[in-house]
Amino acid sequence: MRISIRDSLWMRLMVLFTLCALMLGGLTLYAQPSQAQPEPCSADAEFKQVPGLGKSCRLPNGYWKVKLPDGTTMLSHGPDKAPALEPAGDAPSLAAVGTAVTCAPAGSYRALVLYLRAPGVADQYSARVGTIRGYIQQMQDHLYNESMEFGVTSSYRVACDANGQVTVRNVALSTSAQDLGAVTNDLKAKGYNSTFEKYIMIYERSGCGGGVAWAETNDALTVNNRANQGPSYGVSWGFCGYGTVMHENAHNMGAVMNSAPNTSGAGHCIDDRDVMCYDDGGPRAGQLRIVCNDREHFDCGHNDYFHPNPPAGSYLATHWNIGNCMNRFISRSGCGGTTTGVRFYQDANYGGASSGLKAKGSYGVLPSDVPNDWMSSLRVPAGWIVDAYEHGNFGGAVCTFTADTGWVGTACNDKMSSFRIR
Repeated sequence: MRISIRDSLWMRLMVLFTLCALMLGGLTLYAQPSQAQPEPCSADAEFKQVPGLGKSCRLPNGYWKVKLPDGTTMLSHGPDKAPALEPAGDAPSLAAVGTAVTCAPAGSYRALVLYLRAPGVADQYSARVGTIRGYIQQMQDHLYNESMEFGVTSSYRVACDANGQVTVRNVALSTSAQDLGAVTNDLKAKGYNSTFEKYIMIYERSGCGGGVAWAETNDALTVNNRANQGPSYGVSWGFCGYGTVMHENAHNMGAVMNSAPNTSGAGHCIDDRDVMCYDDGGPRAGQLRIVCNDREHFDCGHNDYFHPNPPAGSYLATHWNIGNCMNRFISRSGCGGTTTGVRFYQDANYGGASSGLKAKGSYGVLPSDVPNDWMSSLRVPAGWIVDAYEHGNFGGAVCTFTADTGWVGTACNDKMSSFRIR
């Protein structure tokens, strides 16, 4: 059989095509998509026992992921060393001491103070409670002084007893482990896990062992930021002074974000003298500098985590700021009380969603922006009166408000189905 030149060329092309296909097929054996890498700190083997934290794994962003005995996890900046947190002790002297905290009822956003003791440790509550209340008072005076630099009054929202004194619960722990994971797990099991509460804890022990707290990484300026709710936990290992307690509580409220201008890169700051600044060994280790020479500040320069009235466009005007009016755990003046109508809020302390301004009149049926059984706080112009009714068409029990009210009380909370403004 004769094969023409054309046929011969065609056969050669077919052979070449077949070889190419085989080669490409072979190459595909090596071109399979790579397997997705597992998330950091997702495997149990990555967690090791870390002093002061418990079973933990270091994340790429410098935070620690802590695994509690019940299997849940939390974030922390890691243990804070005691010497770094010695307060200057001069801040409260700048104003009259004894400024008042805001006593906040159960079911509203607040801090709850706990005195902790491990099994077998002698109960020294009676001897310690005065010192602990003194720490809270010094924290309050310090916060007040910083706010007054801007003409604003601020106070911590704290649980109080019937006499108006700061409540200090006496808690006998079930664990002897001196680490945040074990202590948090124990407290949660004992019922200290309210979404309305941040827990300020002082642990009975000899000497000062520094402190440690939960951390938040979301720097968004929004009322629903995780830093703006509970539960979260901060502990002072021993009686280290108010500075340690204030430091750990500030962590629980969202200080200091790693996006802040003077961040240490590990949850603190480098522009001292400042309650939250020290050389923590983070990415900017060795860069700590003294910027505020006058005294120990709550945010030296007011540009990293606390400013009651930050300049437009500044970092704290656009990022999470514990001096902002939306912080549910601090009560402060200058938060936009209206003179043109009543505004209702979903949460206590003017938090959560809010209604539009409501004019004087009778509202037997709730407006669309005031859901039924929803209201927890409200702003009322001077001289106006609001009657909030339990049922529609002005039925049931009535609660009357004549001024801005950050918490309507248990009897009135989430129980409004109609209202009058007069």
